[in-house]
Amino acid sequence: MTQGNSRALLLLIELVAFQPWPDDTAWVSRARADALTVVAGHLTALRAGDLRAVTAEFDAVRRALGECLIFGVTGL
Repeated sequence: MTQGNSRALLLLIELVAFQPWPDDTAWVSRARADALTVVAGHLTALRAGDLRAVTAEFDAVRRALGECLIFGVTGL
């Protein structure tokens, strides 16, 4: 991994995780995916599949945290 690739990945992770609204407001899924694709296309240091990998990992972490929060609230 090059320094440029590392920086591009960090920026991509920030953009994927960015959620400027309260919990009851969400992104328009297709518009968000399209915008991330455009931005990733401008980050020339990214490799093919980086956006897919970052998005998949973020979704997995969010699901895992959601399950932890549900279990914590319900006392399971």
